[in-house]
Amino acid sequence: MSSIFKLRNTSTVAGEWAGQDFAIDEIYSVSNEELDYFRNDEDVFAAVASGALRVESETSVYDNPIEGWNYFAGDALPKSSLGNKLAIHSSSKPALPGKEFFLVWTGAGDDLTTTPPGVGAGDLLQFEMTPGTAMVTKDIHFAPEFGDIYIHEGYVKWEGGGMADHLCGDVIASPSVFQTAANLDLIIADNFIKYSPGGPGTGTHGFATTPVILPRPNTNDGDWDYNPVDGLLPNFAGTGGYKISDIERGVHSYINKIPTLGSSYGFTQLTSDETAYLPPGYFIRITVHNKSDTAWNACVFMEIFREQTSAS
Repeated sequence: MSSIFKLRNTSTVAGEWAGQDFAIDEIYSVSNEELDYFRNDEDVFAAVASGALRVESETSVYDNPIEGWNYFAGDALPKSSLGNKLAIHSSSKPALPGKEFFLVWTGAGDDLTTTPPGVGAGDLLQFEMTPGTAMVTKDIHFAPEFGDIYIHEGYVKWEGGGMADHLCGDVIASPSVFQTAANLDLIIADNFIKYSPGGPGTGTHGFATTPVILPRPNTNDGDWDYNPVDGLLPNFAGTGGYKISDIERGVHSYINKIPTLGSSYGFTQLTSDETAYLPPGYFIRITVHNKSDTAWNACVFMEIFREQTSAS
């Protein structure tokens, strides 16, 4: 008797995998004729691995993604060289219903100075250090109209670096933009934006564009709360999960003082098993520090996942 293979959409939105539409919480029974097609679909694997799809049978529900995929793939999955064990290759590709991502190797961000923005047409990530130049900084922006961005890995190469020379990489939140003509519900204090305690119309500023929110998971000292249903909500007690600022704010320091002494003789891979979502309004800043005050060079490129790889 053949096994019964079912896939349930456990995400919060409808999606499509292997050409099959899945409503929220819908269960799809995979026929024997479809089984190989579903097993070999990378998006199906990624969705199971991320928990967006759950594998079920007539008698079991596999909440553990690895156990579920083991059952679903069965003998189709390659065996490892360590005996009777399945060889599992996890995917770093984002699996989001209704979205398709492509792996891109890029040595530049997008050019936001043109209309429309140029995909991948930003400043080349090459850094020429000269005596008298303390540091060179380059910002990597991605245009939100071309879809979501996930950062995976980075690669660095340098030549002729001296003592104490190093490289840093940070994620920066852009300043939120405000106006003073209408819907003046906000006040600004210490470069942070709060909802006016007096209520609507009693503030000095209003949002001009969608604000960039700054998570405060460790301190919970934010002036705002947020959820996908209600959006931004004022937190007058100052115990919220988010802040909003009118200046740039550092959010993460992913690359901290990587030494660049001597020459790398090839690219050094900054490897990771994870991908990091780069929200709209956030960008990457690469800074190369010339502590030796000498002439040397460095360059950087990245692996990213994005929905649209060109403007056409």
